[in-house]
Amino acid sequence: MDLRHAPRTLLSLGAVNVSGIPVTGQVAVWNDLDTLEGSANFTFVDSTSTLTVGIGSGAELLVDGDFSSFANWTDVGDVSEGTLAYDYLFGISSGTLTQANATLAVAPKNNTLYEFTYTISNEVGSVNNIEIATPFASVATDLPIADGTQTVQFTSGVAADVADFVISFAGNGTNEAFTIDDVTLKEVIQPAVAWGSDVFLFRDGPWELGLRDGTHDNFFYVYGTFTDANNYERLAVYAGSPINHIIESQTAGTGGDNINLTVRPAGSGLLTLGVADTGTTIQMHGGLIISRQFAQTRLLSNSATVSTPSGQTATATNLIPAGCMLIGVTSRVLTAVTGPAGFDIGDGVDVDRFGNSISVGLGTTTNIINATTSAITTFQASNDVVLTSDGADFTGGSVKLVAHYISITAPT
Repeated sequence: MDLRHAPRTLLSLGAVNVSGIPVTGQVAVWNDLDTLEGSANFTFVDSTSTLTVGIGSGAELLVDGDFSSFANWTDVGDVSEGTLAYDYLFGISSGTLTQANATLAVAPKNNTLYEFTYTISNEVGSVNNIEIATPFASVATDLPIADGTQTVQFTSGVAADVADFVISFAGNGTNEAFTIDDVTLKEVIQPAVAWGSDVFLFRDGPWELGLRDGTHDNFFYVYGTFTDANNYERLAVYAGSPINHIIESQTAGTGGDNINLTVRPAGSGLLTLGVADTGTTIQMHGGLIISRQFAQTRLLSNSATVSTPSGQTATATNLIPAGCMLIGVTSRVLTAVTGPAGFDIGDGVDVDRFGNSISVGLGTTTNIINATTSAITTFQASNDVVLTSDGADFTGGSVKLVAHYISITAPT
């Protein structure tokens, strides 16, 4: 049953079963679920806990919404004080009813869903063009005028926190009139989901989902394996008070002893860790970038594979970039090198600077301990890394080479 464009409907669930789970409650559905008017509440009960799905509301924003006093309201034009209410009577075809921002009981929020409820009586004519005005509302929001209690929802504007709450009246004819009373304005706060008495999901704002209850640490787990509460592998995200916010791999019982935690950007994207107050960031993409006050220190690497070498030398062209401080060069034999009994790794001037008489066998690796010099050198211009045979010419094989270096940039 598609209720997205149905007229207002009340579904009484009574006691039914959904996939074997007893369900009770009711839901009020309006003709557009994107701008739901009213409230909804489902309750799912199983043997251990209760799951409630619903919509709630925040504190009242308006002062004297029952118009027991008019002191906190300002009326202009066709709107005037009545008997514990405000009356609209077509005169100059315009008017406003305003409560100043400074008067509101609670400071309004920007880009936030609000619900406005009001009672209409003594309607005469087909009144329209009554709306909650901008900038309090993100867009002018029409108020249906018909005798009885009415409710609308709207999103506040980007400057609602400093805006007055204004209802704008612009009638169409001389026979129009009505009385408005008992107005309320509340933020729509959604424990969209409340599980038991301690787990709550909220709509914190547009496109924002919050897990909170206001007083306790909250934990979120994604499981890789789960047998029971004592045997699992999972990713944990939790916010602890006062200062511990943690993302970690967790394991227990039959879960694996060593669980990797990988954060991987896509393509040329950067992984950034920042300290907002100091302008310090740490970024990782093919290396480590530390920035402070917009100056950067980068720990990076370049790699190249020399395949099927021939002759006495094989070159990884410009593997060492210009303007860097070279820490060292490492290597791995990917395919056994044929021809010589060994080879050296150098920079084109110092033949064995990064390695001397390296074995040609598959899987052979070199690191900083193979270097014949320990000096960290600055390269003003890009530089090659050269393999030189120890004896006979190269006839085949492949070697992966990696240059590890530091790069710095001036502050901006």
